[in-house]
Amino acid sequence: MGWAIRHLCQLGRGDFYSAIAEGIILVIESAVQLANAAESLVVAEHHRGAQILNSLCLEECSKVLILLDAVRCPNAERSPTLANFYNHIAKGIYVEAFDWRSGTFQEHEGYVNQARDSHYLDGPNGVEWIFPNKITQAREDNMYVNYVRDDGSDESPYWTQPTNQEPTFGYSSSDLLLFVSSLSAAGLDSPEGIECVAEVWRNVDPRQPNMSVTELWTLNSETLSRVASRKKIEVDKRLVRLWPYPLWPLKLHKDVEVDDLLVVQENWSPYDPY
Repeated sequence: MGWAIRHLCQLGRGDFYSAIAEGIILVIESAVQLANAAESLVVAEHHRGAQILNSLCLEECSKVLILLDAVRCPNAERSPTLANFYNHIAKGIYVEAFDWRSGTFQEHEGYVNQARDSHYLDGPNGVEWIFPNKITQAREDNMYVNYVRDDGSDESPYWTQPTNQEPTFGYSSSDLLLFVSSLSAAGLDSPEGIECVAEVWRNVDPRQPNMSVTELWTLNSETLSRVASRKKIEVDKRLVRLWPYPLWPLKLHKDVEVDDLLVVQENWSPYDPY
Protein backbone atom coordinates (compact mmCIF):
# COMPACT_ATOMS: atom_id res chain seq x y z
CA MET A 1 0.00 0.00 0.00
CA GLY A 2 1.54 3.31 -1.08
CA TRP A 3 0.67 6.93 -0.46
CA ALA A 4 -1.59 8.19 -3.24
CA ILE A 5 -2.97 11.52 -2.03
CA ARG A 6 -1.90 13.24 -5.25
CA HIS A 7 -4.08 10.83 -7.20
CA LEU A 8 -6.97 13.05 -6.12
CA CYS A 9 -5.74 15.56 -8.71
CA GLN A 10 -6.57 13.10 -11.47
CA LEU A 11 -10.22 12.78 -10.52
CA GLY A 12 -13.03 14.54 -12.33
CA ARG A 13 -14.74 17.43 -10.58
CA GLY A 14 -17.61 15.46 -9.02
CA ASP A 15 -15.40 12.56 -7.93
CA PHE A 16 -12.86 15.01 -6.52
CA TYR A 17 -15.49 16.74 -4.38
CA SER A 18 -16.78 13.38 -3.12
CA ALA A 19 -13.28 12.11 -2.30
CA ILE A 20 -12.38 15.29 -0.40
CA ALA A 21 -15.63 15.11 1.59
CA GLU A 22 -15.03 11.46 2.45
CA GLY A 23 -11.45 12.25 3.51
CA ILE A 24 -12.61 15.07 5.79
CA ILE A 25 -15.10 12.77 7.52
CA LEU A 26 -12.48 10.07 8.09
CA VAL A 27 -9.79 12.48 9.27
CA ILE A 28 -12.12 14.11 11.79
CA GLU A 29 -13.22 10.69 13.07
CA SER A 30 -9.56 9.81 13.56
CA ALA A 31 -8.82 13.11 15.33
CA VAL A 32 -11.78 12.67 17.71
CA GLN A 33 -10.67 9.11 18.55
CA LEU A 34 -7.15 10.35 19.33
CA ALA A 35 -8.50 13.18 21.48
CA ASN A 36 -10.75 10.80 23.42
CA ALA A 37 -7.87 8.39 23.96
CA ALA A 38 -5.65 11.26 25.13
CA GLU A 39 -8.29 12.34 27.64
CA SER A 40 -8.52 8.79 28.99
CA LEU A 41 -4.75 8.69 29.47
CA VAL A 42 -4.82 11.98 31.37
CA VAL A 43 -7.42 10.54 33.73
CA ALA A 44 -5.11 7.54 34.24
CA GLU A 45 -2.19 9.98 34.77
CA HIS A 46 -0.29 8.68 31.72
CA HIS A 47 0.57 12.21 30.67
CA ARG A 48 3.32 11.44 28.20
CA GLY A 49 1.03 9.18 26.17
CA ALA A 50 -1.66 11.84 26.30
CA GLN A 51 0.74 14.46 24.96
CA ILE A 52 1.73 12.24 22.06
CA LEU A 53 -1.87 11.43 21.15
CA ASN A 54 -2.86 15.09 21.43
CA SER A 55 -0.07 16.13 19.04
CA LEU A 56 -1.19 13.43 16.59
CA CYS A 57 -4.76 14.69 16.94
CA LEU A 58 -3.62 18.16 15.91
CA GLU A 59 -1.76 16.74 12.91
CA GLU A 60 -4.94 14.99 11.82
CA CYS A 61 -6.87 18.26 12.19
CA SER A 62 -4.32 19.99 9.97
CA LYS A 63 -5.17 17.52 7.21
CA VAL A 64 -8.72 18.89 7.10
CA LEU A 65 -7.34 22.37 6.38
CA ILE A 66 -4.98 20.94 3.76
CA LEU A 67 -7.84 19.15 1.99
CA LEU A 68 -9.92 22.33 2.01
CA ASP A 69 -6.97 24.31 0.64
CA ALA A 70 -6.74 21.77 -2.19
CA VAL A 71 -10.30 22.86 -3.03
CA ARG A 72 -9.62 26.60 -2.57
CA CYS A 73 -6.54 26.57 -4.83
CA PRO A 74 -6.30 26.57 -8.65
CA ASN A 75 -6.10 23.14 -10.28
CA ALA A 76 -2.40 23.62 -11.05
CA GLU A 77 -1.63 24.05 -7.33
CA ARG A 78 -3.51 20.99 -6.09
CA SER A 79 -0.63 18.54 -6.26
CA PRO A 80 1.89 20.60 -4.23
CA THR A 81 -0.86 21.53 -1.77
CA LEU A 82 -1.83 17.90 -1.20
CA ALA A 83 1.85 16.99 -0.76
CA ASN A 84 1.68 18.89 2.55
CA PHE A 85 -0.42 15.96 3.79
CA TYR A 86 2.83 14.04 4.41
CA ASN A 87 5.13 16.83 5.63
CA HIS A 88 5.42 17.32 9.40
CA ILE A 89 6.62 20.92 9.16
CA ALA A 90 3.80 21.83 6.77
CA LYS A 91 1.20 20.20 9.02
CA GLY A 92 2.70 21.95 12.03
CA ILE A 93 2.44 25.30 10.24
CA TYR A 94 -1.24 24.66 9.51
CA VAL A 95 -1.75 23.93 13.23
CA GLU A 96 0.09 27.08 14.32
CA ALA A 97 -1.51 29.26 11.64
CA PHE A 98 -4.95 28.55 13.09
CA ASP A 99 -3.96 30.71 16.07
CA TRP A 100 -2.39 33.53 14.06
CA ARG A 101 -4.54 36.63 13.78
CA SER A 102 -2.92 38.24 10.76
CA GLY A 103 -4.34 41.50 9.41
CA THR A 104 -3.23 40.72 5.85
CA PHE A 105 -2.09 37.73 3.85
CA GLN A 106 1.38 39.26 3.56
CA GLU A 107 1.64 39.33 7.34
CA HIS A 108 0.52 35.69 7.39
CA GLU A 109 3.23 34.86 4.86
CA GLY A 110 5.83 36.45 7.13
CA TYR A 111 4.87 34.10 9.97
CA VAL A 112 5.13 31.12 7.61
CA ASN A 113 8.60 32.18 6.49
CA GLN A 114 9.73 32.27 10.11
CA ALA A 115 8.42 28.75 10.78
CA ARG A 116 9.41 26.79 7.67
CA ASP A 117 13.26 26.63 7.66
CA SER A 118 14.74 23.19 8.39
CA HIS A 119 17.54 24.89 10.38
CA TYR A 120 18.07 28.43 11.64
CA LEU A 121 20.50 30.61 13.58
CA ASP A 122 19.82 32.12 16.99
CA GLY A 123 21.59 33.35 20.09
CA PRO A 124 22.41 36.63 21.85
CA ASN A 125 23.46 38.12 18.51
CA GLY A 126 21.20 35.92 16.39
CA VAL A 127 24.03 33.78 14.99
CA GLU A 128 25.75 31.89 17.81
CA TRP A 129 23.90 28.57 17.57
CA ILE A 130 22.30 26.43 14.89
CA PHE A 131 18.92 24.95 15.73
CA PRO A 132 16.65 22.48 13.90
CA ASN A 133 13.17 23.57 12.87
CA LYS A 134 11.11 24.36 15.97
CA ILE A 135 8.10 22.33 14.81
CA THR A 136 10.23 19.27 14.03
CA GLN A 137 12.18 19.59 17.27
CA ALA A 138 9.05 19.93 19.40
CA ARG A 139 7.61 16.83 17.75
CA GLU A 140 10.81 14.87 18.38
CA ASP A 141 11.07 16.06 21.98
CA ASN A 142 7.47 15.07 22.62
CA MET A 143 7.85 11.51 21.32
CA TYR A 144 11.40 10.21 21.44
CA VAL A 145 14.56 9.77 23.47
CA ASN A 146 17.48 11.25 21.54
CA TYR A 147 21.22 11.68 21.90
CA VAL A 148 21.97 15.16 20.64
CA ARG A 149 24.63 17.78 20.29
CA ASP A 150 23.96 21.44 19.71
CA ASP A 151 25.31 22.46 16.29
CA GLY A 152 28.08 25.01 16.54
CA SER A 153 28.65 24.20 20.22
CA ASP A 154 31.79 22.79 21.84
CA GLU A 155 29.72 21.15 24.58
CA SER A 156 29.52 17.36 24.81
CA PRO A 157 26.50 15.51 23.40
CA TYR A 158 23.74 14.67 25.83
CA TRP A 159 20.55 12.64 26.14
CA THR A 160 17.07 14.12 25.93
CA GLN A 161 13.81 12.44 26.85
CA PRO A 162 10.11 13.28 26.66
CA THR A 163 8.52 14.74 29.75
CA ASN A 164 5.72 13.08 31.68
CA GLN A 165 4.29 16.24 33.21
CA GLU A 166 0.64 16.83 33.93
CA PRO A 167 -0.83 19.59 31.73
CA THR A 168 -0.78 22.89 33.64
CA PHE A 169 -4.45 23.62 32.91
CA GLY A 170 -5.73 20.07 32.71
CA TYR A 171 -6.98 18.53 29.46
CA SER A 172 -9.57 19.84 27.03
CA SER A 173 -10.29 19.34 23.35
CA SER A 174 -8.18 21.66 21.23
CA ASP A 175 -9.72 24.71 19.59
CA LEU A 176 -8.57 23.37 16.22
CA LEU A 177 -10.42 20.09 16.71
CA LEU A 178 -13.56 21.97 17.73
CA PHE A 179 -13.18 24.17 14.64
CA VAL A 180 -12.81 21.39 12.06
CA SER A 181 -15.66 19.48 13.75
CA SER A 182 -17.79 22.62 13.41
CA LEU A 183 -16.89 22.91 9.72
CA SER A 184 -18.06 19.32 9.31
CA ALA A 185 -21.33 20.10 11.10
CA ALA A 186 -21.74 23.13 8.81
CA GLY A 187 -21.84 20.86 5.77
CA LEU A 188 -18.21 20.97 4.65
CA ASP A 189 -18.00 17.19 4.88
CA SER A 190 -20.32 16.74 1.91
CA PRO A 191 -19.74 16.95 -1.86
CA GLU A 192 -22.25 19.81 -2.03
CA GLY A 193 -20.39 21.74 0.64
CA ILE A 194 -17.05 21.15 -1.03
CA GLU A 195 -18.51 22.37 -4.32
CA CYS A 196 -19.54 25.62 -2.61
CA VAL A 197 -15.95 26.11 -1.41
CA ALA A 198 -14.69 25.67 -4.97
CA GLU A 199 -17.29 28.07 -6.41
CA VAL A 200 -16.29 30.90 -4.07
CA TRP A 201 -12.53 30.37 -3.98
CA ARG A 202 -11.38 28.83 -7.26
CA ASN A 203 -10.48 32.20 -8.85
CA VAL A 204 -9.15 33.86 -5.69
CA ASP A 205 -5.43 34.44 -5.13
CA PRO A 206 -4.82 35.96 -1.68
CA ARG A 207 -1.52 37.44 -2.91
CA GLN A 208 -3.08 39.62 -5.62
CA PRO A 209 -3.87 42.03 -4.18
CA ASN A 210 -2.67 41.50 -0.62
CA MET A 211 -5.86 40.11 0.95
CA SER A 212 -7.02 41.84 4.14
CA VAL A 213 -8.63 39.97 6.99
CA THR A 214 -11.99 41.64 6.29
CA GLU A 215 -11.82 40.38 2.70
CA LEU A 216 -11.02 36.90 4.07
CA TRP A 217 -14.05 37.05 6.36
CA THR A 218 -16.27 38.14 3.44
CA LEU A 219 -15.20 35.10 1.40
CA ASN A 220 -15.62 32.79 4.38
CA SER A 221 -19.09 34.20 4.99
CA GLU A 222 -20.08 33.74 1.34
CA THR A 223 -18.80 30.16 1.39
CA LEU A 224 -20.64 29.17 4.54
CA SER A 225 -23.84 30.96 3.45
CA ARG A 226 -23.87 29.00 0.19
CA VAL A 227 -23.39 25.74 2.04
CA ALA A 228 -26.15 26.61 4.50
CA SER A 229 -28.54 27.48 1.69
CA ARG A 230 -27.78 24.35 -0.29
CA LYS A 231 -27.85 22.01 2.69
CA LYS A 232 -30.77 23.76 4.44
CA ILE A 233 -28.88 23.99 7.74
CA GLU A 234 -27.88 26.64 10.25
CA VAL A 235 -24.19 27.64 10.34
CA ASP A 236 -22.24 28.86 13.34
CA LYS A 237 -21.32 32.41 12.30
CA ARG A 238 -18.21 32.32 14.50
CA LEU A 239 -16.59 30.11 11.86
CA VAL A 240 -16.35 33.13 9.55
CA ARG A 241 -13.58 34.68 11.65
CA LEU A 242 -11.88 31.43 12.62
CA TRP A 243 -11.20 29.97 9.16
CA PRO A 244 -7.62 31.07 8.36
CA TYR A 245 -6.09 32.34 5.14
CA PRO A 246 -5.36 29.64 2.57
CA LEU A 247 -1.73 28.53 2.62
CA TRP A 248 -1.59 26.99 -0.84
CA PRO A 249 0.35 29.94 -2.38
CA LEU A 250 3.23 29.45 0.09
CA LYS A 251 6.10 27.00 0.33
CA LEU A 252 5.70 25.49 3.77
CA HIS A 253 9.08 23.79 4.01
CA LYS A 254 12.50 25.17 3.14
CA ASP A 255 15.67 23.08 3.35
CA VAL A 256 18.51 25.10 4.86
CA GLU A 257 21.95 23.47 4.80
CA VAL A 258 23.89 23.53 8.07
CA ASP A 259 27.07 24.22 6.09
CA ASP A 260 25.51 27.43 4.74
CA LEU A 261 24.68 28.56 8.27
CA LEU A 262 28.25 27.81 9.37
CA VAL A 263 29.47 30.16 6.64
CA VAL A 264 27.13 32.86 7.96
CA GLN A 265 28.56 32.33 11.44
CA GLU A 266 32.15 32.55 10.19
CA ASN A 267 31.49 35.74 8.25
CA TRP A 268 29.51 37.46 10.96
CA SER A 269 31.11 40.43 12.68
CA PRO A 270 29.81 42.41 15.66
CA TYR A 271 31.34 45.55 14.20
CA ASP A 272 29.32 47.76 11.90
CA PRO A 273 31.58 48.50 8.87
CA TYR A 274 29.84 51.82 8.44
